[in-house]
Amino acid sequence: DESSGDEAAATPKAEATKPYKAANATPVPRAASRWWGLLPCLLWVAATVVVDKWFHSKLAAEEVADAPVRVSSSSRPTVAVAIASAPQESTRQDLASDGLSGDGALVTLNLTRQEMAVQKNGKVSYYKSAYWGTLQVGTPSVPFRVVFDTGSGHLILPSSWCHSETCKVHARYRRSASSTAKDIDYDGSAVTLGAPRDQISVSFGTGEVTGVFVQEQVCVSEASVPQKVVQRLVEVAEAEEAARLLEVSSADDATEPASAERSVADVRKAAAASAACVSMRIIAATEMSEEPFKDFEFDGVLGLGLASLSQTPEFNFPNVMSGLAGRIGAATPHTFAVFLAEHTQEASELTVGGWSRRHVDKPLAWAPVYHADLGHWLVKIKSMKVDGVPVEFCQDGGCSAVVDTGTSLISVPTAAFPEVFEMLRHPAPLEGHCLGQGPELQIELEGDNFTLALGPRDYARAQLTSSPAKPAFGGRRWQARSPLRGTAKGVEGSNDDGKVETRKDLYCKPMLMAMDFPEPIGPKLFILGEPVMRRYYTAYDMQQERIGFGLARHSEAPALTEAEDFDLWQEVHDEQ
Repeated sequence: DESSGDEAAATPKAEATKPYKAANATPVPRAASRWWGLLPCLLWVAATVVVDKWFHSKLAAEEVADAPVRVSSSSRPTVAVAIASAPQESTRQDLASDGLSGDGALVTLNLTRQEMAVQKNGKVSYYKSAYWGTLQVGTPSVPFRVVFDTGSGHLILPSSWCHSETCKVHARYRRSASSTAKDIDYDGSAVTLGAPRDQISVSFGTGEVTGVFVQEQVCVSEASVPQKVVQRLVEVAEAEEAARLLEVSSADDATEPASAERSVADVRKAAAASAACVSMRIIAATEMSEEPFKDFEFDGVLGLGLASLSQTPEFNFPNVMSGLAGRIGAATPHTFAVFLAEHTQEASELTVGGWSRRHVDKPLAWAPVYHADLGHWLVKIKSMKVDGVPVEFCQDGGCSAVVDTGTSLISVPTAAFPEVFEMLRHPAPLEGHCLGQGPELQIELEGDNFTLALGPRDYARAQLTSSPAKPAFGGRRWQARSPLRGTAKGVEGSNDDGKVETRKDLYCKPMLMAMDFPEPIGPKLFILGEPVMRRYYTAYDMQQERIGFGLARHSEAPALTEAEDFDLWQEVHDEQ
């Protein structure tokens, strides 16, 4: 293991407090925290970023030992990033025909969902979930499982400089083992051997991470990059290298033809090998608190927030990847998209360099980012209603919402929680689940006058009103309504008058969290988490600072057997 040694006192080099990450941010109650406490904190809790000079005596010794494999500040990054050239118009047209322009995909990563029950007073209160994928970091590459989080702005990995049990239960990044690693300060300047270096401390609501900065090669799986993209990168690299050699051959020190051929071949090979790689700045954690990081199934976090949420643009993954997308002529290189699966027969995906039309039936509706300088994917709410009835809390036009992959539920300001909860709460139908009709939450966004509509299957979960030994029927009836259409007759479980028979023992509980946020992002802030992002395919345009929404196209979920249906009721009963 690399050793961090004794930390010497140092004078802070710079203060880099991010908007909405102030040290005096209002603490969030533990019961309202997001899954595992990490990603919620990344969005709503104070994350004061302080750049300090630090010095590790043993680390300095380690750096001396690593000197032969260090990359100097003058070294060029990987070919896939270093060769920069504006694509010709013909190239853009070819890419458009290939489906790579506008709504195409440069890289598509499959995401794995991890679910965990959150207990309160010995009972399951709700389920938290996280979506993670795998990145390859360093040379030779080492796989790391990271959460893709739109609420943060850095790639953070536990490192071998961290010796706590929290770090040891995860895969740890070893800088000395990578030939492409370069020790840097936060601004990208190379760190002199034996000299103090910058350190970053990020405070969360339930924990803290401390780390140092490294310039490193980060790759996605080669299988996630379409072959046509690889071929295009090779073609661009060949053309650029040929032009360079032609210029060299006209000079006094002309290159021999044989050498020129080998050079072009080398470039071709390097371009193909690094098609899925970029060089970017990362945070190597030297300390990680036990709570909440130790119980993570994944190793680190990859932020997908706006560039202003990152220390510098070079830390921002979407920004760095946009350079690669732009080189091959993608019309939307600064855009990425997220698709969240609805059941186990689907695969959740992160698409970089555009969006995928196969996940939506209609063109995306776009909403401008509100206060983009804060770094969050924040949108303005024009109105909020339940079955057409306005939510009084938002009638003054002061409500806004963050779209966040790192939040498992929908968060509501404490002052609005009772009103929204009661408007959405309703008895469960005879079937004993919340997958059918019920009150509809309608959120109208600024921009293309688009309304997000969520039904019970999106926001509710069956909950016992008591603890009966078996299902009980004959509860009060409620008026069934189709989304934005009024009374629905002929609905499963309904009578001819449109009334739906309900259960006495079960009701559909809105899965909401009460959270409060300080200015400037609060106080009337909602978080549109997993429930919204499962129903709607979302695209994030960093250049035009806007978010696209489209009703997600899901495959049909496997039907529950009679035994599975009863098991579902039994699970709800046991949780109580």
